[in-house]
Amino acid sequence: MSKIKQDVLNALEKESYISGGQIAKDLNISRTSVWKAIESLRKNGYEIKAVTNKGYQLVQTPNKIDGTLIESIVKKHQFVDHVFYLETVDSTQTYAMQKLRELDDTFIVVASEQQKGRGRFNRSWVSPKQSGLYMSIVFKPQLPLTEIGKFNYHISLAIQRAVSRVTNVEARIKWPNDIYVGEKKLCGFLTEIISESNLIDSIICGIGINLFDSEHLKDVQTAVSLEGAGESEINIEDFFNELIHSMKEAYVDFKNNRFNEILDEWIEHANIFERELTINSYNESYRAKALSIDENGFLDVLDSEGTIRKVISADIELN
Repeated sequence: MSKIKQDVLNALEKESYISGGQIAKDLNISRTSVWKAIESLRKNGYEIKAVTNKGYQLVQTPNKIDGTLIESIVKKHQFVDHVFYLETVDSTQTYAMQKLRELDDTFIVVASEQQKGRGRFNRSWVSPKQSGLYMSIVFKPQLPLTEIGKFNYHISLAIQRAVSRVTNVEARIKWPNDIYVGEKKLCGFLTEIISESNLIDSIICGIGINLFDSEHLKDVQTAVSLEGAGESEINIEDFFNELIHSMKEAYVDFKNNRFNEILDEWIEHANIFERELTINSYNESYRAKALSIDENGFLDVLDSEGTIRKVISADIELN
């Protein structure tokens, strides 16, 4: 989106009414440029009312995943340095990795559709157009590599908070990086890192959240959307705004080593305790029950033979 168009939208969001002349003066552009930007926003689905002697009023934003909306919200929260919005992409995670060759800043990539969305263990993530939020966020924490085990707890709790604050859906966290509603997956995220000299240089966090039902999603028996979970009126602007707010909140906690402060809340919303699990690690599978989370973010479990094991990385099945 053009800078003028974004700046005009920002001006409209700040005031209940604002004249074209005032916008032009504030932005140091012509009134014709203001009018063209407003007409372009209207074509994108923004409802903008013009009232004589009052000016323009932003009445309603389009309830769809839209580059103008995405950029406006991310910039409002001063979340990252750059915003990239794509209608279609093979994978936001792949795109972010490529962008990292050009940029040494933080940024977010959001797409309306992914053709080859991927999750952990290179599993595919069904990503039909305008049916979910598909994004990758690049953080630059410059923290010791030993801290990475705590990152997923902060991010999963941020997503759970966003869902609970904006919707009536009861979301639960499945270790290490899924959000569930009942026994079905609502959201998954993938954490990849670039490190140097035992320091985390970059975290690339890919997130997929199912918002609306789609024909593709209906074919996935283990998945659910917010709509499918009973949320009949999903306001994309409100949800994305809360998600970015929660993400920023979580990243500040991660950077400031507040893992112990958020752990009780994470455990309260987890779905892995007081039930049998199947732990699938890289070289074995076994039945176990979750006991606790240690100070490094590792999962302590009790296996069927009575041995306490420490799980660092694995795929967990809920039994």
